[in-house]
Amino acid sequence: MFRLRQFLRRGDTTGPELQPHRFDESERISRLVSERLAEDERLRGDLTDAGFGPVLNLVTSLVPAAAARATAGPDAANAEDAVSHAARGLARAMVDAASSGDVDGLSAALSEPILTADAAERARAAIANEQEWPNSPDERARRLTDIVRASAEEER
Repeated sequence: MFRLRQFLRRGDTTGPELQPHRFDESERISRLVSERLAEDERLRGDLTDAGFGPVLNLVTSLVPAAAARATAGPDAANAEDAVSHAARGLARAMVDAASSGDVDGLSAALSEPILTADAAERARAAIANEQEWPNSPDERARRLTDIVRASAEEER
């Protein structure tokens, strides 16, 4: 206790007693990014709840692991921006691909930190190997969601 009082009196805020734990930071980022995604109606594009709901659920389920990876990485100071950008980018790309039927633009959004490099590669391969896409944008969104989720779950 004496050491902590001395520490506080000096005004030093860099000591280990006051540094936030990485898990706390990744949890804060995860909550913040997930809330922002849920509140941004522009992300849904022209998908109905039936199509956008699975996309939003998938992306928000990927955020905690992405935040943990980003806060533990070499660029931890920019973790919040990196996770937010990657999560928004993936949601937008999935909505665009589902709406247009053109899945080629999705490849770039399947990247770190929202997915590991291995999961992203598996998702790209599965999407490229898909023989027939549903006609409905909402059905395409659900199919894309299933593919990306399966690719990410192989990590666990």
